[in-house]
Amino acid sequence: MVTIWKEDMFEEILSFRGVGFLGVKLSCRGNCFYVVNVYSPCSLQDKRTLWESLLEKKAIFADAEWVLAGDFNSVRNKTERKGKMSGGKNSETKSFNNFLDSINLIDVPCKGKKYSWFSGDNKSFSRIDRFLISGDLINAWGVVGQFIGNIDILDHSPMWLVIDKEDWGPKPFKFNNGWFDNKFFLPYVESSWKDIKVYGRSDYVLKEKLRLLKIRLHDWNVAVYGKNDLEIKEGVKAINVDDEFVEWCVDDHRVEEVVRRRSSATCKLWNDMRIKDNLLFQNSRLKWDLDGDANTKFFHSVMKERRRLNHIGSISTDSGFLAKVGEVKDGFWSHFSSKFVEEYIGIPTLDGLVFKKLNGSQVSSLEASFLETEIRDAVWSCDGSKSPGPDDFNFLFLRKCWLFIKEDFIMFVNDFHRFATLSKSITSSFLSLIPKKENPLLLDYYRPIFLVGYLHKLISKLLAARLKKVLKDIVSDC
Repeated sequence: MVTIWKEDMFEEILSFRGVGFLGVKLSCRGNCFYVVNVYSPCSLQDKRTLWESLLEKKAIFADAEWVLAGDFNSVRNKTERKGKMSGGKNSETKSFNNFLDSINLIDVPCKGKKYSWFSGDNKSFSRIDRFLISGDLINAWGVVGQFIGNIDILDHSPMWLVIDKEDWGPKPFKFNNGWFDNKFFLPYVESSWKDIKVYGRSDYVLKEKLRLLKIRLHDWNVAVYGKNDLEIKEGVKAINVDDEFVEWCVDDHRVEEVVRRRSSATCKLWNDMRIKDNLLFQNSRLKWDLDGDANTKFFHSVMKERRRLNHIGSISTDSGFLAKVGEVKDGFWSHFSSKFVEEYIGIPTLDGLVFKKLNGSQVSSLEASFLETEIRDAVWSCDGSKSPGPDDFNFLFLRKCWLFIKEDFIMFVNDFHRFATLSKSITSSFLSLIPKKENPLLLDYYRPIFLVGYLHKLISKLLAARLKKVLKDIVSDC
């Protein structure tokens, strides 16, 4: 095994070795980290010995972040192996996954090819090579994945980390459900909403008031929660200082004073941490009762993993490999815009067919004005815990603020009922690209879906609720 680095960029601090690995501690601009090169043996017993040795070394050298890379000669699941050896050993896979969980490093998403090793007869393929990286290094370096390159005469493909610190555009504002825990938040929203004056069509008024409110909430968030992480660190430090004072102080009066101060500091620390947890929970998009618990690290890892999986750093097209931001954006635009164009063809008619019809009372019930209770039921029927949509607000915001914003929403719905039109700002949507397979590199490996705003969803809910009442009378039995 060989580990090499540029001497003008990195300084060697120390090195260590063992059976199947070679490690070195490097320093770059005052920041230290460990790089461990791995070449795993073939037998399961020797692999387990290697994994135990790596866990021991990481526990000993815990003063800096780690990068573990190389040939692990094991796979995480059966999808990482194909061919005559695709069956694999369940005990080995389980042991390897236990090692990955214990080492507390992240196996970042793989891009490019799916397999990193190919047998000489080309009948077996596996992904036995990988990078495992500390979370802090992923953030510091801007790591978004690991890339498996093209193979040559060797049986292993080259691999490298994909770094992306390019500016892909402005980051959208997102409403945070945790803001409602602040007792001053709801009064602030109410006063801001009533203070904003906009005139025009009801849909325009509502959209503009939400846009202007979003600007105010952004400023409020920076002022109130902009230093949340710093306040948590200072809170922990203050509590430990008080604990140390109580431990050595012999003055009972001073001790009582410090205990009261510590109690207040503890309450504030719990509140700050709950705010941070709420944000991570919402961004992780997990169902609390199904997948999560009150573990900040868990939500943080889920959120980052989704972000890395959804990242699009490069694509392969007929004109070549595109990696720059502008080229990737143009490539996707050109590819998917052509998918929504079709030539005019003859459309079959329904002449001569007899359909079931609604009676007069049913027609009247469909065409009647929407009641406030209908609108409220539509709002309350939507999941408020999901992350905000493309218009930055979610349905929990509507529920919590319903008492003072309902008039604008009722007017919006009534105007839709009266004129049967919606402005472009309401009907516009975002096209989101969902990977159809692991390691997407081609444009066809992405599936487009449209994300609509919650005002659009509200109208859809209202119409669906009314149609539901008469569907059984107009849908045929066959």
